Amino acid sequence: MEVRLAVLPHHLTTREPAAMATLLLATRVYTFMPGVGVPGSGREIARAAKGSASYRRLVESWGWSLPLWNQGVVASAIDGDDAASDARAVWERLERDERFAALRLFLRPAMADDLPAYLEKLASDVLKGGPDPAYSVPMAAALDRFATRHGLGVSRAEAVSVAQRAEEALGETLASVVVPVLLQSDARRISLARERLAPELSAVRGAVASLIEGRASPGLRSAAAAYTAAFEASLPELTADQREDEARVVAGAVRLSFGRYPSDAALVSSANAASRLTPGLGLRVGGDKAGEPGVPAVYDPVAAGRFTGMTVRVVARSAGRSGALRAGR
Repeated sequence: MEVRLAVLPHHLTTREPAAMATLLLATRVYTFMPGVGVPGSGREIARAAKGSASYRRLVESWGWSLPLWNQGVVASAIDGDDAASDARAVWERLERDERFAALRLFLRPAMADDLPAYLEKLASDVLKGGPDPAYSVPMAAALDRFATRHGLGVSRAEAVSVAQRAEEALGETLASVVVPVLLQSDARRISLARERLAPELSAVRGAVASLIEGRASPGLRSAAAAYTAAFEASLPELTADQREDEARVVAGAVRLSFGRYPSDAALVSSANAASRLTPGLGLRVGGDKAGEPGVPAVYDPVAAGRFTGMTVRVVARSAGRSGALRAGR
């Protein structure tokens, strides 16, 4: 059974648990290069990217994952369709829908007409892990929309900000399970783990596929238990013969929490958080009830859709090369 998950480029760049878990557990992983969907022709964008030092560093930072791209594990498009149209649709909603007025106050710097400056700031933010909502919120919203259109799940990091916690509240809880993954590794070790654990991963993927479709998955825990046993048995091989010039392999346990979300959850939750900071505007998006949809100013059929999110939270990590796990918070 194929499991397709989307992950933000921020997580791939910094090798966050959300990306590392997804690269092991998913059949196919989709992301997109920052800058997709910004105004301008392909030639203009390429010229601006070439002149951006931060953009060059961003591309270089993805070098570690290149083998996974070459193997077809990671891609940025499905049958030639990437998230460009989704990014443009998100910006259109932000600019035209007055219920996002409070959010626009915080995203205004990202709407600049200076393409080289925009790409430089965007790439710099992604390299830092996406701390600026002026860039991370539209990107997350575009990826969610892309996932909704293609029936993908979306990997998410543990909620830490007010907007992220508000987004969690918009979801309908489906299931959760704890499994071991490689929290730190290079592409070669990830590929080895995918190969050695293929039978057990197939069972886990079958259970996760049901959740991505919004259906119950009674076989999730038994599949996770079999996979966990196989992972622990294979760990000595996965961590053996580590060279000094490669990333140290660190295993750990993560809790995967699955929920069903509105396609515009990132925009709605961020707008509600922004409204609390600008109470004078008196704007609330989506009503008072969690998950209650708003009516877009311009009808967007994708906005009525839903997707399954998979939140990844580390609960334990290896204490060293022995593979013994140390409980975390």
